[in-house]
Amino acid sequence: MQTQIKPIKKTTVVEQAIESLYDLVRSQNLKPGDRLPTERDLSEALNISRSSLREAIRVMDMMGIVEVEHGHGIRLSGLNLSQSISKPLNFLIATDSNMLLELYEFRKLIEVESVKTAALKITDVEIKELKKLYSELKNYQHDRNLGIELEIKIHETIAKAGNKIMSEVIMAIHDVMKVSRESTVAAVGVSDHTIKMHGKIIEALENRDPDSAAKYMLSHVESVYSRITEE
Repeated sequence: MQTQIKPIKKTTVVEQAIESLYDLVRSQNLKPGDRLPTERDLSEALNISRSSLREAIRVMDMMGIVEVEHGHGIRLSGLNLSQSISKPLNFLIATDSNMLLELYEFRKLIEVESVKTAALKITDVEIKELKKLYSELKNYQHDRNLGIELEIKIHETIAKAGNKIMSEVIMAIHDVMKVSRESTVAAVGVSDHTIKMHGKIIEALENRDPDSAAKYMLSHVESVYSRITEE
């Protein structure tokens, strides 16, 4: 019997440097705004060349983990998770149009779970904010740009009420989908069904009813999905 041997995964010096920098941040309990050691000290501590260190820092800068301030060193940034997710998603959709439909399918899964979580955690202050946004959405239903922005704000407010990680993912999804959403509301603005479902969702959230909130969110997302697939 022949044994299957898995090859050893090779990592580059740059990848190892990034992992070591992650370890440094964790071990030193660094916070956003804190500065990392100088380039010279880091290269000596990691026992790598400055060119490899600079490449590792460049990658982390692109990911939004650090900021390089010329003349002032390297600063740990407040990681914007939604932007870190949306950038590669935008690239995937640009190279494969089918990915947009798959993203809508994923959105359906995560937004339904998000609204159920929000129904159990949402505060009266957040309900008040949702009602304010909903009132504005109705007023600007036929305004293409404001309609989109207000609808997105409602979804983000709901997501933030439930789970921070979910909210970052949902914000990234809405950022990627904004262009396609603009095309669906270009002619008539936000649909009557969308207006109705958002009202039902907010009502269910106010009643702390996760099942009803999930039902109306599912109806809303499926309606948007059907309009996209019909185009």
